[in-house]
Amino acid sequence: MNEVAKSDIFFVITTIAVVVVTVVFVVALLYLIKILRDFKQVSGRVKEESDRISKDLSDLHTAVREQGARVAQAVSSFGSKKKRNAPKKETKEDVE
Repeated sequence: MNEVAKSDIFFVITTIAVVVVTVVFVVALLYLIKILRDFKQVSGRVKEESDRISKDLSDLHTAVREQGARVAQAVSSFGSKKKRNAPKKETKEDVE
């Protein structure tokens, strides 16, 4: 085989390889773009939900502060009652 034919075969094979590699690269890039879009949507949802949770906790904190006096009063009213001491049982030593 002469050298021109060998070089033509080399260039054809190289061209096919470059085209295949380019197609694979483009397909991989498209999948990467799709994954990044999905990630953007998920991170947006996470941000919204974290904002909602933060607001709920803030509302809970406000409610506890406003109604904290009531709770403290209720707790102190339970604690202010004195317990009666139950009479001790007599033991043999006490009887003797």
